Amino acid sequence: MYDEAVVQYFLEHQMQLFKENVAESPEEAEEALRIGENAIYKLLNEGKLKAYKNGRTWRVPKEAVKEYVIALSKITQSCS
Repeated sequence: MYDEAVVQYFLEHQMQLFKENVAESPEEAEEALRIGENAIYKLLNEGKLKAYKNGRTWRVPKEAVKEYVIALSKITQSCS
């Protein structure tokens, strides 16, 4: 359904919300993925979005968001 150009465009433009290639907060991942708070925490708790906890705080690596978008686009393509 989505071709590589669309995925690449999304990654280039949405990932600009992340400052560097370091772990960021779930709120910043929400913005990059354009999903809500409940959805991001569901992805984190189910292990669908790679992240780690620093004490009680989730940290989401920029690369994990990128991998999630690519994996999601592959699933969508195989369904069409």
